[in-house]
Amino acid sequence: MELLEGGDLGDLISKSRHLSDADLFRYIDQFTAAVANMHKVGVLHRDLKPENLILTKDLKEVKIIDFGIATILTNAKLQDTSDSEDECDFKKNTTQVGTPMWQPPELLEKSAGYTRKSDIYACGMLMQFAVTGEEPHERISDWAKWAIPKQTGNPKSFTYLIHSIMAKCLQANIEDRPDSMREIRRVVHANLLFAAYTSNNPQAAIDCVKWNEDFDVCFVHSDLDNVSSLHVAAWCESLEMTEALLKKKPTPAIIDHKDNSGCTPIWFACSHGCLDVAKALEKAGADLRIAEKCKMSCLMRAS
Repeated sequence: MELLEGGDLGDLISKSRHLSDADLFRYIDQFTAAVANMHKVGVLHRDLKPENLILTKDLKEVKIIDFGIATILTNAKLQDTSDSEDECDFKKNTTQVGTPMWQPPELLEKSAGYTRKSDIYACGMLMQFAVTGEEPHERISDWAKWAIPKQTGNPKSFTYLIHSIMAKCLQANIEDRPDSMREIRRVVHANLLFAAYTSNNPQAAIDCVKWNEDFDVCFVHSDLDNVSSLHVAAWCESLEMTEALLKKKPTPAIIDHKDNSGCTPIWFACSHGCLDVAKALEKAGADLRIAEKCKMSCLMRAS
């Protein structure tokens, strides 16, 4: 068994009170990946909280512990590859367990049962705690107010951008939450790419693409001008990021995807004079005629 000497996430945040964008992304990326892997095999943790997220000695990795009250979804499909939520056998998952202040509102009702969306709510609480350093209140009235995230800080930072998916995870109505951990991780990764671009620090985004096997190169971030990851790579003028994304085999529709301004990734690469990125996109099948049309359209709007 591995010896974890870094303490738990709760202690780290209580001492520092603030995590850098890089650390915040690293921990959120790691614990959401762990929960996603659990859900793939039909396992619910049911007690996700800072004390159960333990760090390695160098504070670079966070790992989930304490599966003492974990359960298996009896009707779950073992591959959580869609965006739909598989139903569980409520009769086998209605026993009230876990830590009350770290559980979703539906579990306050004895008739409610544990589903993947129970863990998804807990992930939202962990994100909220990681961002604010504040634990949820034990009184239900105060706790409900705590569960409404407020966007603060630099609008271009990962800390600010993560609030959109955090708020979705913390919806009181179970039907309003994301359907799967895959959906959550898509947005987390897209937010990192956007923050990396705006902070002119593409290396974090490049590492994210390379390290995460579940990185969805075909995801389009509707909350951020309808951009794709290839748009971000072109904005960053990063051939390394472009090549890493193209290795994940984006569809032709994504390669020539237009953002809200009607521009494709190859248009941005050409307009920025980044010919190596443009050539890589063209080799992958990007349509130069579309790029030219986008350019003319933008010029006409400007005039």
